[in-house]
This record gives sequence, C-alpha cells and structure tokens, in this order.
Amino acid sequence: MQLFCGAYLKIFATFFRIGIFTFGGGYSMIPLIKREIVDNHHWVSMKEFMEIIAVGQTAPGAVAVNTATFVGYKMARYRGAVAAVLGVSLPSFLVILAIATFLLRFFNTPIFTAFFKGAAGAVVALLAQVSFIFSKEIFVEKLSIILTGVALVALLWLKLHPLLVILICSGLGFWLGNKTRISPEDSLIEEGERRGKEKK
Repeated sequence: MQLFCGAYLKIFATFFRIGIFTFGGGYSMIPLIKREIVDNHHWVSMKEFMEIIAVGQTAPGAVAVNTATFVGYKMARYRGAVAAVLGVSLPSFLVILAIATFLLRFFNTPIFTAFFKGAAGAVVALLAQVSFIFSKEIFVEKLSIILTGVALVALLWLKLHPLLVILICSGLGFWLGNKTRISPEDSLIEEGERRGKEKK
C-alpha cells in the first residue's frame, strides 16, 4: 500500500516513536513532539508548532492526535494525516491492550506502585519543560503576558472551564491584536529607526 511507503512510512515511524516513548500523554508529549518535528526533521517552524498546539487545544480530541493530524496533512495531505494519527495512536493502544491482558493483576504490587510514582514525577517535569519552552517564545510581547495573567486568574481563582478560558483569551487576543496592530508603513519606519540606532 502507498500509505506505508516512502514519506508516509517516515511520518508514521516518527509519530510512532513519539507515541511509544512518551509517558503521561497530553501536554507531556509536547517536548518530544517538538524535538522530532521542529528540531530533528524541521517539518514546521517553532512559530508554526505553537500555532498548531494553540489550534489543537480549541478542537476536540487529544493534543497529540490533533498535532499529528496537522503536521501529517501539511507534509503529505490526507494520507500523511492518516499515517501520523495511526503512528501516534497505535503505541498507546498496544500498551494498554497488553496491560489489560497480562499485567492488570499486578497493578497493586509494590513494584508497579513505585513505577507509577516515578513516572508521575517525570510527567510533572515534562509539563514544567513545556511551560518553559512556551514562555520563552510567548513572553516577548506585552499582550501575551497580559493574556497569560488573565488565563491564570480565570483558571486558579474563578475556576472556569479550560475550554472557556481558551475561547476568552483567543477572543481578547483577536480584539486587542486588531486594535494595536500597526500599518506596514509604520512598521517599516520603526524598522528603519531601529537600524539607525544600531549603527550609531
């Protein structure tokens, strides 16, 4: 089948590797996804990657599956999207099937309890890494810092649903971004002034 040849196989293998080597799912998968598709293969830029994650969060489904769909489609259209989704989903299906079949009876043993405690600590570290990666890229504009503060207040103190917070911040970003957007002519003037200062 063409789906498992050439570029499709490479997309499948890349996302299969992401799926099989990532514990915790969700946001904990983002560092490995970034390493593979941004750093190693250069399929998308960091800016595109962050946009994909942002859009994926407003759509139903897991962030890894949504990201795989976007990247796979960009690389090889519909077949690329199918190959990417199969690759990222198959490892978890196989692992959970194996656990349900062979290991479920051992779940409450001290060895498995210790394993899951260790894995939970690693997941917390991965989530912290995600926050650090995103903050370096996002905290370069006042608007992004303000919206991050709004989101934290809405989540921690107002206890709003995460999807509602995403929609509110997206709407605020669109509205405030349009109000503060400068024209191309003004942008060129500012760029010229900046270069003049650098020469001095």
